[in-house]
Amino acid sequence: MAPRRTFTVKEKVDIISRLQNGENHVDLCKQFGVSHSTISTMLKIRTKIMECFESKSLKIKKNRNPTHQDIENALLVWFKAQTSQNVPISGPFLQEKANHFARQLGKTNFVCSESWIYRFRQRHNIVVGKVCGEAANVSQNNCDNWLRTVLPKLTEGYTDSHIWNADETGLFFKLTPDRTLKFKGEKCAGGKLSKDRITVLITSSHPQIQNLTNIKLAFLPPCLVVRSVIQPIYQGIIKTLKGHYRKLLVEKMVNDIEKSTTQFAINLLDAIDMITTAWAQVTPDTIKKCFSHAGFGNFSNLNTTDDDSDDELDNLPLARLSSAEATVTDWETYANIDDQVITTDKLTDN
Repeated sequence: MAPRRTFTVKEKVDIISRLQNGENHVDLCKQFGVSHSTISTMLKIRTKIMECFESKSLKIKKNRNPTHQDIENALLVWFKAQTSQNVPISGPFLQEKANHFARQLGKTNFVCSESWIYRFRQRHNIVVGKVCGEAANVSQNNCDNWLRTVLPKLTEGYTDSHIWNADETGLFFKLTPDRTLKFKGEKCAGGKLSKDRITVLITSSHPQIQNLTNIKLAFLPPCLVVRSVIQPIYQGIIKTLKGHYRKLLVEKMVNDIEKSTTQFAINLLDAIDMITTAWAQVTPDTIKKCFSHAGFGNFSNLNTTDDDSDDELDNLPLARLSSAEATVTDWETYANIDDQVITTDKLTDN
């Protein structure tokens, strides 16, 4: 008797996609050497398979529930918080932390073994201390596969104008060029500098629309949460917005210096007004290009070979500031100074 054929989650998604694209059940059964009921079952539970695909490793064949689910949940939340701050986590460190959470949860008989950690890492696609997709060199194949098989299902029935992307970014709203070195590399987890940081929620769609009746909210899968790869907002929209904001800030600073009557200062209301002005200066073509680069929408008539942004961000404000005998830095360093600033409070074990 031939051994039973098993499929990875990725293989199941591919089969479902082929079925929905019109391929015949019989042909697929012959190709994979399985019965008609096997293919029919995949189609019947396709929603569950797609959810698993979006949140689990692509090589998992069965989605087994872990033992000690509460410990696993706590460990995973902690692990993601650490890796989001680029803290390297080893296997022994994971074991130690799992035992720590077990004690906190009153699981006195739990002892974390290497095999338990191995299964934990397999379930959540953790490789060499990082969650796949949170690493800088995420597999392009995984991203392409998600864009090809999952994204079309999420956006089915929606026009490009109804597809939006949103994310948060930190902004040092008072930061002037002469203070750049003090803030360089700062993640702003707390303390004095956090008073100069605000969190900005940015959301945009391809063309502007005025009325929304309701929304369907979809989170990107944990194994593919790569802001700079598959999120349109991180293809240049946030960068362009911050560039315009800093240009406005420097212009205000220069004007105050040249007037010599007003000491330069900026408050939260000033920041909100300038963010609003800066957002209005982000061009529709920039937003379209960013969506296109991330794999969203169809812009056959759009030239995406140029720079991501059509918006003009020049060094004129810095030149004026330099002529006013103020200490300045280069524009690129100044504009991107808060790229790594966190937008959530630091996680504790409690």
